[in-house]
Amino acid sequence: MEANSLWLSWWDSSGWVVRGVFLLLLGLSVVVWTIIISKSARIRQGLQVYAASSEGDAESSVSHPAEALFAEARRLKELSAQSPLPPAWAAERLRVAQRRAQMELDVGMTWLATIGSSAPFIGLLGTVWGIMHALQQLGGAEGLTLDRVAGPVGEALVATALGLFTAIPALWAYNLLLRGLRKLSLRLDDTRLELERSFQQKEG
Repeated sequence: MEANSLWLSWWDSSGWVVRGVFLLLLGLSVVVWTIIISKSARIRQGLQVYAASSEGDAESSVSHPAEALFAEARRLKELSAQSPLPPAWAAERLRVAQRRAQMELDVGMTWLATIGSSAPFIGLLGTVWGIMHALQQLGGAEGLTLDRVAGPVGEALVATALGLFTAIPALWAYNLLLRGLRKLSLRLDDTRLELERSFQQKEG
């Protein structure tokens, strides 16, 4: 009950700018954790698709951007079984498939980097505005004490805390996910080169 009263007191005493900053950062935090969960799952699925497809030509049951490269390789092999394909053309088709897969895998990473770098400043804006609002309210008050000043200022600092709470996981996840994407990208690149060599050997 006391926690609810404290929350209502903070919300009622804050201005519309601080409230807007708080809601914006709360929404950005939800976006960050949604991207973290979804991208982590996609990277794990991509490694599974790579492991399954590199063992043979069987189609993977997982719908994943990385599967596009192997699907294109299977299609080219079917075409080459009917008539020989120019190695340069086959290599270009594989490169296009890999670029498309890479673009799909990178979706969301820009959001993480942007939120991670901007969230602290958004929180700081809310804090500065909240402190200015609090000082204006206390400007005409008599008998100011530390308790009366610390309350409104502490409430304004909530925006900074939420900004850091949003930015730290975003930057931490960006670095970890980027490493996972690079690992998957290198494996796909190696696979594409092997497929290109296989078409060149068939032509030779």
